Amino acid sequence: MTRIGSSYYYTSATQAMDQNQLNLDQTQAQLSSGLKYNTPADDPGIASNVMSLQSTQSQLGQYQKNVSTAAGQLSAMGSTLTSITSTVQSIRSMVVQAGDGTLTQANRQAIAAQINQQMNGLVGLMNSKNVLGQFMFGGFQTNNAPYQLGTNGQYQYNGDQGQNSVLTTSNTQIFTTLPGQGIFDTIPSVNKTLQTSTSPLNTSIPPASIDGGSVTDQATFDSNYPADYKIVFNPISSSSPPGKQNYSVINTQSGKPVLQNVVYSSGTAIQFNGLSVTVNGAPQVGDTFFVDSSPNQSLLSTLQNVVNGLNNLTGSAADQSTLTSLLSNTLGNLDNAIGSVNTAQAQVGAAQNAVTQAQSVDTSINLSVTTTLSSLTSVDYAQASTQLSMQQTVLQASEQSFMKISSLSLFNYFGATGG
Repeated sequence: MTRIGSSYYYTSATQAMDQNQLNLDQTQAQLSSGLKYNTPADDPGIASNVMSLQSTQSQLGQYQKNVSTAAGQLSAMGSTLTSITSTVQSIRSMVVQAGDGTLTQANRQAIAAQINQQMNGLVGLMNSKNVLGQFMFGGFQTNNAPYQLGTNGQYQYNGDQGQNSVLTTSNTQIFTTLPGQGIFDTIPSVNKTLQTSTSPLNTSIPPASIDGGSVTDQATFDSNYPADYKIVFNPISSSSPPGKQNYSVINTQSGKPVLQNVVYSSGTAIQFNGLSVTVNGAPQVGDTFFVDSSPNQSLLSTLQNVVNGLNNLTGSAADQSTLTSLLSNTLGNLDNAIGSVNTAQAQVGAAQNAVTQAQSVDTSINLSVTTTLSSLTSVDYAQASTQLSMQQTVLQASEQSFMKISSLSLFNYFGATGG
């Protein structure tokens, strides 16, 4: 026969009552907090699932913030592009008006002033900021205005080709800025044209500049297309007679000179191969300026060219012929510019649709996660109340049983039987 000692009984009974009390306390805590599990120790397996779901919920919260931010930025961008289109269409109407053969040069100059005013407003729109105070058409360069007036009197793009974006779902990125160069600068030109630039290695102080240039003989220019050129300033010993500031024009593809050791005069047009450019200032020896052929012309260059033409072309037969060609080319280039802006507008519209879809996906996932979390963590009050009542009964019964059994001893037994 196996004997069970009193100490073993006391220990096991106490442990049982402690466990019953612990169960009761846990159920009371659940009813008080409304949560099934108040510490990870209550159920480590479920706690791990809960932590994972809470992490997902936190990510969804960030996605939803990103959706809201992207929606605001895209809305501002879309409105700005609409305003740009309206402004360009208004300028186009002025260009059509300038083609009226009955206008005087003074009338055309008045129209040029109106176009110039509209162009200033256009630059403001192209330098617009989004809801975060960032320039929306500078690519990654959101802190500096993308379009600024250069020393050559031409507007230059100072942004880059990047696109800022935000995550709106785990696998969806939406752009929040666009590079303006692709919208407003690389616009197909009706005729082949040119672009000028200054070497960053030039040393003149203040810096000498080159204007945007113009094509003076389209047929000659086209016959040399796509030739690129550089204007290089030579030592004064190279001039004839010596001692004069001078330059050479070199075809950069062939390395052959087009003009050589020409005496320089600031502000005097440099003409060759059907084009004309003007350098201003006092270039130093070695200073270089680039004249590149291009199939594209920026919107602002198109407007600057027509303003210059309306201001300077007279009523002579030759100038009138040049004016007619200029206005025709300008209308074509403006139509191309409107098409480019419309393409960007379509990109913004597609991004806005993607934002709406992302918002729907995030909301759906968030609802699913919230429901799952609730099923894992939220207490069933009816079930917990019933369980609490049962646990109280079990605890009371175990306590009463322990008290009765623990009060018994052999002497009590003998006394009770009279032995």
